[in-house]
Amino acid sequence: MRHVAWLNAAQKDSKDKPLPSRLEAIKEAGDKPDYPARPLCDYLTAYLFDAGPTMAGGMGAAPLSYSELLAWQQMAQVSLTAWEAQTLRRLSAEYLAQVHDAASPDCPPPWVEKITEVSREEVSKKVQNAFQTLMSTRPKK
Repeated sequence: MRHVAWLNAAQKDSKDKPLPSRLEAIKEAGDKPDYPARPLCDYLTAYLFDAGPTMAGGMGAAPLSYSELLAWQQMAQVSLTAWEAQTLRRLSAEYLAQVHDAASPDCPPPWVEKITEVSREEVSKKVQNAFQTLMSTRPKK
């Protein structure tokens, strides 16, 4: 869910000037977006986008409420289980959170592992070891 928000989020540069969305930039470059694997409950994603994925709140967009989901169920003639309704609310909240996070141009894709200082050190050690191995196998002059 977050990947859709990340790709389509309205971005702004440091001077608050609007930038094209990541999806627009990828398509303009002639590339295809690198989507994560599809979830097993893919039908819930379709339900979310049919119902919302967000609703208007007092100070901007808000996650879907249970009453909003109930109204959607009645109109779409869909009967959700309690688990499905809870999951749709959670997906709506996650989508909205990602929309806010992804407004920053340097926001990483949500499907990649978060970079921490520990993972930076691990990667640094691996790169250093690879260079040492490469240099040791090089013929001496």
